Amino acid sequence: MGPETPASAALLARLVTAERRAFVFSVRQTGNQIGAVCGSLALPAIAIAFGPAWCYAAVAALALFAIALFEWLRPAYAGKLVPPPKLDLRARLALVTADRRIAMLALASMPFSAMQVSLNTVFVTLGTRELGLGHIEAGMALACAQAGGLVGRLGWGYVAMRLDAPRAVLIVIGLGMAFCAALLGLDGGSLSRNWQFAVAALFGLTASGWNGVFIAEIARLAPQDRIGETTGAVLTASYAGLLAAPAVVSILDGVAGLGAAFFALACLALCGTLALMWGGHDKTDA
Repeated sequence: MGPETPASAALLARLVTAERRAFVFSVRQTGNQIGAVCGSLALPAIAIAFGPAWCYAAVAALALFAIALFEWLRPAYAGKLVPPPKLDLRARLALVTADRRIAMLALASMPFSAMQVSLNTVFVTLGTRELGLGHIEAGMALACAQAGGLVGRLGWGYVAMRLDAPRAVLIVIGLGMAFCAALLGLDGGSLSRNWQFAVAALFGLTASGWNGVFIAEIARLAPQDRIGETTGAVLTASYAGLLAAPAVVSILDGVAGLGAAFFALACLALCGTLALMWGGHDKTDA
């Protein structure tokens, strides 16, 4: 969700037809998960064999290679040069609030992002403390969630493309992540191992699978000459969710337990889903 996301959204919006954006943007988002999987497999082995410093060196070398590759490709895809946009806070807010549908996307992205980062960072602790899982079992459950996220990024994009209903798909995703977080937070310990793993996979399918459809919807609604700016403005709200989630989870964990924290995240995700419902429909004209 860094600077590459608005840039890639602006580029892909020019290269891909509107009907295929949801799927293509979702394919683009799988690079995040594939990179995380590759890093999880390769970097520990590099650290053991050569030392931790070589992990950073390997990542830096790959980044330099990517810079060279993108610079080589840039002339073929460079758009028309325009003056740099005004990026102060007021201009960002204007981009988001000008269209109620975009504003509701930004609002929903805050709890969705909070849910995603909490799944990726706190789920193993939830498993060992609240679900009765051993550390290895909790890691396996998180692996199921990550696999679900990878499938979700492709699957939800395909469904949104086939149905031509990206906002409806986002609503289903929001309801799904709220259900999974509430179930695991309130009663996850009573589930069998197979059901815990199945719910974890569904949790990942929703909480980690929404990004591509979400960004494609921003690109669909944004002014076509300001897709990059609008994406960046909406992702500013998403970052607020990422920043707030650790503090919220930590406070609620100390007061009522980690299960209660995930239930609270479920309630927030449900509020975000209601915002999407209120923010318009797929066939609403701009």
